[in-house]
Amino acid sequence: MIRSLLAIMVLWGTSPALADVNPDMADYACGEAISETLRDEAPKAFRAKVLKACKAAFADQTRRSPAERCDWQVNKLPKDHRFAASYTCAWAMELAK
Repeated sequence: MIRSLLAIMVLWGTSPALADVNPDMADYACGEAISETLRDEAPKAFRAKVLKACKAAFADQTRRSPAERCDWQVNKLPKDHRFAASYTCAWAMELAK
């Protein structure tokens, strides 16, 4: 009994389908992550690019994990935007779980 319960718990925690993010929370999660991770002084154009990449990562259904989705979208940005966008996207994915 205990072994079967442990097996279910392990499968539940490691299954990508069960641990996936909720795509309906993209607007909220990306907006909240941007407000928490970027400074108020960040230019509006920079914030818009990060928001666009974050929402695109939520919409991307071809990548398996949330981290892959974020990396794929962030790599499309200029190099000086990538670190902040990657952190923001990862934070948004965590908020949407």
